[in-house]
Amino acid sequence: VAFTFTPDNDGVEVESVVVNGNNIGSVTSYVINGISADYTIDVTFADITYTLTSVAYNNGTIDPVGDTVVAYNGSMTYTLTPNDCQTVSELLVNGVSYLDSANFDGTTLTLDNIQRDMTIQAYFQVMTYTVEATQAEGGVITETGVYNCGTDVTYNIVANDCYTLTTITVDGVDITCELTDTVIVFNAIDTNHTITATFTMNTYTITANVNDDAAGTITPTDTFNCGETPVYEITPNEGYYIVSVMVDSVEQGAIDSYTFSALHADPTIDATFA
Repeated sequence: VAFTFTPDNDGVEVESVVVNGNNIGSVTSYVINGISADYTIDVTFADITYTLTSVAYNNGTIDPVGDTVVAYNGSMTYTLTPNDCQTVSELLVNGVSYLDSANFDGTTLTLDNIQRDMTIQAYFQVMTYTVEATQAEGGVITETGVYNCGTDVTYNIVANDCYTLTTITVDGVDITCELTDTVIVFNAIDTNHTITATFTMNTYTITANVNDDAAGTITPTDTFNCGETPVYEITPNEGYYIVSVMVDSVEQGAIDSYTFSALHADPTIDATFA
């Protein structure tokens, strides 16, 4: 005689079968051959359950943690909480990444229709932020960099020779007037930042004078870029001669031409005719 043991629904399974007092395990059928005595068959059914084991590795927690028993087709929700300046770097369910799964929203993992044992492993890592630095011609700024959350970050802005720092913009806001120096500090950085610096070429004016306009001429007063080397011509009119040429009150002699060295200030040139 053959016996078959069938649960009433999918969430139930054979837990044990006892034949004449002997437990023969969680079998689903039993055959009695050559019956020559009475038999007693006791079948025990039980709800199917699964064990979910969760663990968090370094710099964060998972809740609940450890072993949790869940019924067949049941659901389970886990909450992942990184420590300060940390983020979830990987989330494995039975060795498969769920980091980009629809079941995970960044902090909460939801598992539905559970029909097997599961191992949930959560990993964390420090968050990083980027400071994007851009400068126009005429200066240098600390290069764009990536920094760990919580780090104090310092950016230096330096104008090249012949240039002046004109504007500094941080995260889209002009802070030029607020600065007392050209160092930008992000204390305990916790977001991305941008820094933009612009520079302006310095210009200088050469002021030219003569003692008597009727006696001669000199290249007129003009403005030049820093670093230029302008040449000034001194020309007496007919019947006159050059007595002296003074540059910034320093006698240069009775010269008819003067070349300024790379300009870094506003000079004066005075010609005297007689």
